Amino acid sequence: MKPPAFQFYAADFLVGTADLTCEQVGAYIRLLCHQWDRGFVPLDIKVVARICAARPSRLAPVLSKFDRTEEGYRNARLESERVKQKEFREKQAVHGRRRWGNAKPQGLAEGTLPKPSCQTDALQSSSSSTDFSHREKKERASGWPKDEGEVKTGAATAGIHPEFALMAWNEAEGRGGSDGYGNPILAFWPYVKGRWGREQSSWREQNARGVAARAQNGPFGKVVRPATTKEEYDRGF
Repeated sequence: MKPPAFQFYAADFLVGTADLTCEQVGAYIRLLCHQWDRGFVPLDIKVVARICAARPSRLAPVLSKFDRTEEGYRNARLESERVKQKEFREKQAVHGRRRWGNAKPQGLAEGTLPKPSCQTDALQSSSSSTDFSHREKKERASGWPKDEGEVKTGAATAGIHPEFALMAWNEAEGRGGSDGYGNPILAFWPYVKGRWGREQSSWREQNARGVAARAQNGPFGKVVRPATTKEEYDRGF
């Protein structure tokens, strides 16, 4: 079955599209969705313009984020996410076969089959198993905050803006204690500090390459740079 969705990394996307106009950002998202569903973006610029509802003359910066192949345009990052999803599903299937392959029904006479469970029971069992897996991951993590108050306190100690720390915590909570690649987070604050450092470095690099472009085309009409103080971060976050 074709996977209906792909991982969307908000921080990476904001950094990667900082030099695009709002129109171009919308076109970029539509082309990514088209590639995910169809496998590639057509080479005909008129067809591309219809897909993303944008003027052909504005699409050069967007298409620069895609590799041109014989079949059509492809975004390499999106294809790597497709491969990761496939590998993850295959890995989970192997684990499932290993777990249930040798399971034997309890309390049944030999040669008889267990009574099928209703759909509600099956969904409830699946949900419980998932919840247990998520709890197990968070119990293994070092320094995992229990609530938003602990997140803000830890952020102040680590020198990280509290809103960024809360965003990272909520994302990790939603993934059951895993990072964006499905790996369990074994130490929460080193993980958040690493993300914080990478984001600041990315903004510095983007500004060094395209200050003028962002000053002209930025969504707020100003240059965005990494905050150097908490007050600056509060104003621009």
